[in-house]
Amino acid sequence: HNLEKFICRMPDFFICSSVSNGDIIKNRFNINPDRVRVVIDGVHTDFFSDPPKKGFKKKLGIPQSSPVIIFTGALLAAKGIWNLISAIPLVLKKVKDAHFLIVGYPVEEASKKVTELGVGKNVHFTGMVDYFKLPDYLLVSDIAVEPKVDKAGEASGKVINYMGAGLPVVCFEGKNNRRFLGNGGIYAADDKVDNLAGQMVWAIKNPVAAKKLGDLNKKRVEEVFSWNNSIRDTVEAFEKLIPN
Repeated sequence: HNLEKFICRMPDFFICSSVSNGDIIKNRFNINPDRVRVVIDGVHTDFFSDPPKKGFKKKLGIPQSSPVIIFTGALLAAKGIWNLISAIPLVLKKVKDAHFLIVGYPVEEASKKVTELGVGKNVHFTGMVDYFKLPDYLLVSDIAVEPKVDKAGEASGKVINYMGAGLPVVCFEGKNNRRFLGNGGIYAADDKVDNLAGQMVWAIKNPVAAKKLGDLNKKRVEEVFSWNNSIRDTVEAFEKLIPN
């Protein structure tokens, strides 16, 4: 903490990638808010314009008629992977044909836990995936999940991609998720796994309402979180540093 305080005395200006991180810089390290700018990650709005490859869902081993919940990112505790894995059996009790597509690595520990829980046939691990192939995985999915609790101050680039793909997003309540999703999120209260599972079940059982939220997310990305907006905000931050 003392080292961080020392480092935070050095810059003239701070560009933060999340609302929570900006709050930490301002409040924990007593930095003047005028010296802090939050610039949210962006997404290229045409990144998800091509449909997934024909037969891609079948290739993944997922029945064509089954609802798919996707997670992308590092399979680490800090990213909420254990929250998601703990929620899977709860979801399957209510929706037996749901399938979970988990895109990321390292796979070993997460796969072992899934096997121990006896839900392996409904969970599909891809391992590392080329970022430019990510749209195929997102576009065969029906619902996205962000199981990370908003305490670390990290940004969540995955949520931007979920939104760009037009997916409804189930997540915990928190400043970062609210900043990204606004009224388009499907929020689980109190950072509880039971509530996360409950919201995934709701999204599966209410596909029309969930799709409307996904459409709202896609529109919000195009209007608020395109890279053009992120570039503009970054340029404005640098302009504040240039003497008149």
